[in-house]
Amino acid sequence: MSDETYRAVEDAIRAHIADRYNEPRVVTDWVVLSANQGLDNSTTGYFYITPRGISAHVLTGLIGHFLRNFEHRHIAEAEDGDDAEETP
Repeated sequence: MSDETYRAVEDAIRAHIADRYNEPRVVTDWVVLSANQGLDNSTTGYFYITPRGISAHVLTGLIGHFLRNFEHRHIAEAEDGDDAEETP
């Protein structure tokens, strides 16, 4: 990934957090997970990007937090039959 693209990703994350919260926030760490597929529908790739130098415990903490909230949301959807609200 080019330095320019990396900066654009990080800037977008910081802008999103600034838009989402009513109070000032400092983004300390982040992770972006993505899946991609080839044109033939038989190849799937997975990719992640983090800030340079992120510690392993912060990365696994972020992913664990996401998984717990993702699971909770989908359990609530199954029980309610609705789309549950996203948890930050």
